[in-house]
Amino acid sequence: SVGVVEQAAEANRLEITEHVMVSSGDCSIEAFPNPNDAYSVEYTLDYANDPIIGFQVASLEITPELFREDIAPCRTFLLEREADEMLRAGLGKRVRSHDLLIFNERGPVGNRLRFDNECARHKALDVIGDLALTGFEIVGHIVAYKSGHRLNAAFARELVRRFAGATLKASA
Repeated sequence: SVGVVEQAAEANRLEITEHVMVSSGDCSIEAFPNPNDAYSVEYTLDYANDPIIGFQVASLEITPELFREDIAPCRTFLLEREADEMLRAGLGKRVRSHDLLIFNERGPVGNRLRFDNECARHKALDVIGDLALTGFEIVGHIVAYKSGHRLNAAFARELVRRFAGATLKASA
């Protein structure tokens, strides 16, 4: 709702030219070259112990239009018991159900999903945001399985370590 502001400067590109993977336990995030010279993200969410959220996949080519319409509207989510714990700890007192998705055993509490796979889309949004912190326009195909901010940040550091030097030399 705040709008879009075009930036005057071109972003440096970080092009994935070889497979890269970072993992922790059963969570992983990896990158592959994208033959279409584009940025795409595939996120697999697996809440095996919570069938209401369950298994979801979001596979998206990232364009400004798709981001605005199909990714940015996706809200963060948590289980009702997690929300109750946060409230008991004095956190989130100003947050309302329209700001996020709270799930109990029947589904979203006081809310409706904007997309059938809104939770997976939100996690893809997290990946996009975490990789945006590299300061580069990513060109490649990102595949994430149950990754979170910590793993995404480690992955972003690895991408910069591996590819940023070549990118900066190419654009100089």
